[in-house]
Amino acid sequence: FSKGPKSERRSSADANNIMDAATDQAGAKIPPLRYLGDERLMQPQPPVTREQIQSKEFQDKLVMLPKAMKEYGGIGIAAPQIGWWTRVFCFGIEGTNPRYPDAEGLPLTMWINPKLTSAPSST
Repeated sequence: FSKGPKSERRSSADANNIMDAATDQAGAKIPPLRYLGDERLMQPQPPVTREQIQSKEFQDKLVMLPKAMKEYGGIGIAAPQIGWWTRVFCFGIEGTNPRYPDAEGLPLTMWINPKLTSAPSST
């Protein structure tokens, strides 16, 4: 990936709390990264319907999510972190990641409508 215009983190005083957009190798814009302080990141997101999953727009965003994760140096990213206001995230480690040099590889996994549950106290 080429970063296109230099990306830099903005201060938390910035009302949008976003990083400038980047561009992937094919020239597609990778949405800007949003940071803590962006109030929308703390809001519950709507569940995804089967109809949405089957749409081209949704599928295109699924392709973009791991590109954004890689561009911004993560091993996981939630859709709201790039302004896609829905219940989707991905996680995975291909090769090495400078931020997590000791992490073992994990296949990329896409999660749609994940539900958090708590473990029993006996574990």
